[in-house]
Amino acid sequence: MNLLITQTNDLLNNQGFQYAFCGGFAVDLFLGCESRPHGDINILAYWKDRNKIIEYNTTIPSERKRKYESCVTKPN
Repeated sequence: MNLLITQTNDLLNNQGFQYAFCGGFAVDLFLGCESRPHGDINILAYWKDRNKIIEYNTTIPSERKRKYESCVTKPN
């Protein structure tokens, strides 16, 4: 599988919150192969875990962060 997905999974695994890959890489994980080049990774996490995720993000060394964007939407 794609090295970036493997590294992302290693980075997030066992951090005290649940997450899932979604978008194009989720399709690739389902297929078991890379279907096309991707420009980003989409990750789903639960609203209830937002504080854990924000706290965890502050612990990631800057050299391990290629790009970080946060899009927080409050559930209905």
